[in-house]
Amino acid sequence: MSRVRLMKELREASQHPNPDIDLEIIGGSFEHWVAIIRPPKTDKAYGGGSFVLHLQCGPMYPIEPPKVWLWAQHIV
Repeated sequence: MSRVRLMKELREASQHPNPDIDLEIIGGSFEHWVAIIRPPKTDKAYGGGSFVLHLQCGPMYPIEPPKVWLWAQHIV
């Protein structure tokens, strides 16, 4: 179930990209993703920076949420 859902979400993200978010699958596994999120430059606290997140989706995704780790925070 999770693989089909994740493939659908990747397809939707590719068709309607958000310029402030980059998504990448790790090692060809649909269960492991990296997301780079860039807050708007007008944001006084985080603008110009970025956040790197690692997401791990289990076999019960989307019924169970993914595990998410903040890998890096780059504030300019």
